[in-house]
Amino acid sequence: MLGLSKNIKIGRMDLRITFRQSTDTQSDSGATVESFADVATVWANVTANGSGSERFVMEKETAFNRKFFTIRYRTDLNEKMILIYESEEYDIKSLQELENTRKRFLKIQAEKRT
Repeated sequence: MLGLSKNIKIGRMDLRITFRQSTDTQSDSGATVESFADVATVWANVTANGSGSERFVMEKETAFNRKFFTIRYRTDLNEKMILIYESEEYDIKSLQELENTRKRFLKIQAEKRT
């Protein structure tokens, strides 16, 4: 399970991250506009696995930077949200409960487009 020990130290969750949910709103002209609303700001432990990757997105080579975020367990998050860390936006790739932690911790894999 993503290589993190079940012996998480709460004191290592010392960085703030925010989750945002996409919502469609209507502009004054009647056009549909996508906007984001904050869902939660939580404490997290952030680790990088040291790997980035490049792949083609819409015929353009795009670099991705992957990070793992460990937070206290929550049920109100999903992969459609974006994660904000150090003023950078990350796409959430997976949300997984850490094994043998009895719903105490959640591991999030996310990628930042660069």
